[in-house]
Amino acid sequence: MDAPTMLDHGLEIWRGRAVNAWTALFTEETRIESPGMEMRGVAGALGFWSLCQDAFPDNQVEQRALFGSGRFGTLEGIFVGMHQATLHSSIGPIGATGRVIRLPFSSVAECVGDQFLTLRLYCDMLELVMQLGLVSRPSEFRV
Repeated sequence: MDAPTMLDHGLEIWRGRAVNAWTALFTEETRIESPGMEMRGVAGALGFWSLCQDAFPDNQVEQRALFGSGRFGTLEGIFVGMHQATLHSSIGPIGATGRVIRLPFSSVAECVGDQFLTLRLYCDMLELVMQLGLVSRPSEFRV
């Protein structure tokens, strides 16, 4: 399976909340990177799953773009959900705020066969903490 197809397949599994199918997409050598974090293997994939699915159990992912070819692919989307439980982030645990977030993100994947070799997730952590109400949003921004 090529990487764009894998990313699309992984997104459908994520949306379906199928944790066992999710972890099957990873090997013990897989590296998952996100802002301030690096996880490895199937345990890392399960840790990433829990990080997001536990804190935002109603989450939805809106796909904006999907492209690539062969073993490399990129997915751009928006992660939407209500913060309902502790988020164990790279800046420390963040207790439930009850706020709904809409966080743009990108992921870049390298795949071998039908499994991820690397999965790198990029998002704006400042935007996340502003949406959670932990940091004030500037009242005005001028260029």
